[in-house]
Parts: sequence; C-alpha cells; structure tokens
Amino acid sequence: MISFSNVSKAYRQGTSYEVILHNQTFDILDGQHLGVLTGPAAGKTTLIRLLAGVEETDEGSLIITGTTSWPIGMAAGFHPELTGEENVRMLVSLYNLVDKEITCFCHEFSELGESFFQPIKTYSSGMRAALGFALSMSLDFDIYIADENVGVGNEEFRAKCEVMLEARIANKTFVFASRNQRALERLCDSVAVLYHGQIIMCKDFNEAAFMLEGGN
Repeated sequence: MISFSNVSKAYRQGTSYEVILHNQTFDILDGQHLGVLTGPAAGKTTLIRLLAGVEETDEGSLIITGTTSWPIGMAAGFHPELTGEENVRMLVSLYNLVDKEITCFCHEFSELGESFFQPIKTYSSGMRAALGFALSMSLDFDIYIADENVGVGNEEFRAKCEVMLEARIANKTFVFASRNQRALERLCDSVAVLYHGQIIMCKDFNEAAFMLEGGN
C-alpha cells in the first residue's frame, strides 16, 4: 500500500513558492490502478518522483509497502559509455538477480538488434526509450509508476508496449500521472485529479476532466 500522511511539497521560484502538494492525506490500495489526471505544469512528475524515492517530502510522511519501479521507460540513468547490454547487466546486478534471462528479454523486446551491443551514446532518443521500457518490464515489482508516457516508438511498437504493460501490472499496484485522459482510461480503474496542490479522488474520468476544467 502507498500511504500519504499530511504530505506537502513545494519549490521556490524567485520570491514565491510553487505548491505541488499541500497537506495531502490519502491511500493507494494494493492492486489499485490509479490514474492521476493533471494539467500542464501541475506537478505530475514531482508526484511520480516522490513515489520513486527520488524526491523527499517537505512535510508529512510517505510510506510505501513493497518494491517500487522507477518511472516506466525512464532512460536517464543509462551510462553513455557502456553498451545497452552492459547497462542492463549493471542495473540487474543491483537487484542481485541472474542477468541472462533479463538481458535476453531486453534485447528481444527492445528490437535493437546489434545496437544492443553498442555504446548508449550512439543511440537515438527512441532507441534509449525502447531499451528503458524493456528494462522496466523485465523486472517484477509490487508497484509500477509512470509519468505521462507508457509506450514509445511507432504505432506498432507502442501497441506492443501497452500489451506488455497490461500483463505486467495485472494484480499489481499501478500509479500513472498524465494529461492524457484516454491513456488513463485504458490502463486505470480509478482516477484522481492533481489540482492546486490537492489530490482529489473522483468517481469517474468524466468527473475528473470536468473538475480539472474548473467545474464545480
């Protein structure tokens, strides 16, 4: 379970503060697939970074029971001088797992071919994203988190990514923050709005969209 207790988070901008969360208390239950609908610059990435443990709360406590993925598809942690294969093996070693099966999965799923054995610095952004997604799907977590995009590449590859993600998050907790209502509807069974520092749980996606547009 994920439990927010009186959590606040803000950033200083000049002489003022941009409030991302203000005194928020709520739970995300085991097995829940929560979509968080946001507007632009509302703080969705910060919310996901809090869940990933990259950011700390300013006030309150965030308690997470179980293992949590990094944001799905994130490729920022790759070492540019190492090959795709070496990056996969290095990360897998941090989890004390046997790397052969995972390395084979990442090679096949990413469709990188011989580029998998070339340095990451030679990759295009799309190739890095494909490897990042494959790596996200190769490990078994209790909680999966995603910021905005859960698929990469052309239409065919994106469809492949979504099918794999649906299989991976079955019976797992999933938190997906996005401005894309349709993407949230496809993958989530509950919805909230991140609005002016508040996480507001909604009964359905239409109510969430209406609330985000300033409805009462």
